[in-house]
Amino acid sequence: MGSSPLLIESVLLLLSPHKKAKVLDAACGFGKWGFLIKIHYDVEVIGIDLSINNLAKRNYDELIMADVRYLPFKDLAMDYSLACEIIEHLSKEGGIKMIKELERVTKKKILLTTPYASWYYEKPKVNGHITKWKPKEFKEMGFKVRGIGSKFSFKGKLMFVVKHFILKPLAYIVPEIGEFLIAIKKFDDI
Repeated sequence: MGSSPLLIESVLLLLSPHKKAKVLDAACGFGKWGFLIKIHYDVEVIGIDLSINNLAKRNYDELIMADVRYLPFKDLAMDYSLACEIIEHLSKEGGIKMIKELERVTKKKILLTTPYASWYYEKPKVNGHITKWKPKEFKEMGFKVRGIGSKFSFKGKLMFVVKHFILKPLAYIVPEIGEFLIAIKKFDDI
């Protein structure tokens, strides 16, 4: 599973963990997010993944083989949790189970990302995307949702300008036109 470069700046800014925080990277893959978080913030990053190959990467303070739907942590063990481009690989029931587990273990903030543009779902056997999540679904679970990029494809210089300078910024407040969704859930300080 990869991650779009479109997400990097937004995820890092929206996550903004406090110094010495514990950050969970759920379904960490090869460790891109762990690496980026550690070079930008003074935090402890714990990665979990089901793949033994992914767990061989050392961008984390701790790596654990685990399923995102059954997190091996005590309640409120993490300050922040991140699940980038994983929820679309789970059934709706599995995605909801993952969210409930993240809510159980997280004190301050959960950040999820998922592709939203339809072309990411045209070949599910190739990219493993089996469920498409809508902004409304995240909002109903208490998340604030932002769009990143633009799901529209245009040709020509004028349309390039429209897409990149009008639609992309607009997607931040109208996530339904975004190429990707970022769902953020903040909790009151405990």
